[in-house]
Amino acid sequence: MAERLRGDKSASQAAFLIARADIENAVAADPGNGRKLGVLAIIDAGLEHHELALAEALRAREQMKSSATDAPIGDCNLAIVYAWTGQRDRAITTLEPLIGQPAGRNVLAQPTYGDFKLNALWDPLREDPRFQALVQRLAPPASKQ
Repeated sequence: MAERLRGDKSASQAAFLIARADIENAVAADPGNGRKLGVLAIIDAGLEHHELALAEALRAREQMKSSATDAPIGDCNLAIVYAWTGQRDRAITTLEPLIGQPAGRNVLAQPTYGDFKLNALWDPLREDPRFQALVQRLAPPASKQ
C-alpha cells in the first residue's frame, strides 16, 4: 500500500506480488476463511487482475454472509475491489447499506467516518460526490455542515 500511495506502480506491483504469495498460502491452508480470501481479492485488484479479484471478493463475501460481524467486512472488501477495478457505481451501491453498521474489530476496512475519510483504500472513490455524501452521513454531529 505504501508504494501505491507513493504512486510507484512498479514497486507497488512487486510488493503486491510478495504479499500475494503469502496470503495465497494462508488461503490454501484455510480455504473457508472469507477474511483471508477478501485480502487476497484486494491484492489481486491491486495487481490489476480484475476478473480474479472480483471472483475472489464475491466468494469471500458469500463465505462471510452468515456472520453478523463478518458480513460487513465482506461487503467492504467487495466495495474496495469494485473501487480499485473502476466500478464506482457498484462500490457505492455496496457501501450504502453499511452506513451505521459495525464491521468488527481489527479489520482492513470498516464503514466508519474515520476510515472513509482517511483510509487510502477508498482513494478511487474520494472525488465521487456519492462517496462524499456517505462520509458526511457518518460524520460526528459537530462535523456535519
